[in-house]
Amino acid sequence: MSVTDSTTTLAGNAGHIKDLGEYTYFTMDVCIKCSPEELFEFLKDPWNLEKWTKVFRNLRTYQGNIYKFLHDYQGLQEDEDCYCELKTDKSSMIVDFYWGDEPGTYWGYASSRVIPFNGKSIYVFSLFRFKEKVGEKYRNFTKIIQDELNLLKNIMEKRS
Repeated sequence: MSVTDSTTTLAGNAGHIKDLGEYTYFTMDVCIKCSPEELFEFLKDPWNLEKWTKVFRNLRTYQGNIYKFLHDYQGLQEDEDCYCELKTDKSSMIVDFYWGDEPGTYWGYASSRVIPFNGKSIYVFSLFRFKEKVGEKYRNFTKIIQDELNLLKNIMEKRS
């Protein structure tokens, strides 16, 4: 698994993302022994989020492709209601996650893509963390996401 970590400043409003200034982001990838189609179908189903992530708990339908969930900040016992919107594109195998305090106004974003590779899948996941909103809560998030991607790998390889 490889990791790239950076800090930058967001210039203007990036689509559905609130302009909150400086943010950090990192990208991880993992090779999974399953078909790209199977992995994409699993990832695009929001009801599977609780199976492989720690953040999305108690997911419930809100409106269309927007879901309400409890956001735990990784075991810090600070649950709060958040909204999540998934945007997917089958032709490019992109699954993007937006989340925030109100539907349509998001302060968090994760971009991901499934890449076919020799009958397997490379899953590339980038998390953008806005410092103003989350502060130190995401300080050790790289390790947490690594654990989640390993769990996803285990789930998918057992299914194949």
